Amino acid sequence: MVFPRFFFLASDDLLMLLAQTKDPRAVQPHMDKCFEGIQSVQFSDKDEVYGIVSAEKEIVPLQKSINVNEGDKKGNVEKWMLEIEGVMVKTLRMMTKEANQDFVKTDLENWVDKWPGQVVLAVDQINWTLGVEKAFGDQDL
Repeated sequence: MVFPRFFFLASDDLLMLLAQTKDPRAVQPHMDKCFEGIQSVQFSDKDEVYGIVSAEKEIVPLQKSINVNEGDKKGNVEKWMLEIEGVMVKTLRMMTKEANQDFVKTDLENWVDKWPGQVVLAVDQINWTLGVEKAFGDQDL
């Protein structure tokens, strides 16, 4: 119940994941089943998760590292996975705000290369919608 995304794992995957709680890196083969678009996470030598990696090898550094052995997270994969989810959302929200501000300052080709794909799609949709609203607002219907 702590990490509801586990409900979407096959029983075999869930049992394998929970049986290997002493090795936090054992979660890697299951990341894409828990989070769409995330192939793996980056671990430091001190077992801190500091980034997420897509299947296309696009790396997004997290706003805050997560120590998977700190406090009650040690041996409780569901607790640190829940923290990864929260930090990931905060990181992408912050990046989206920054990318949206950068959208008007940078030429499109460089801007697309500068930001993660998910952020590029979100900001592009925001600006497209604003453009459509402006176009309709300028028309006398």
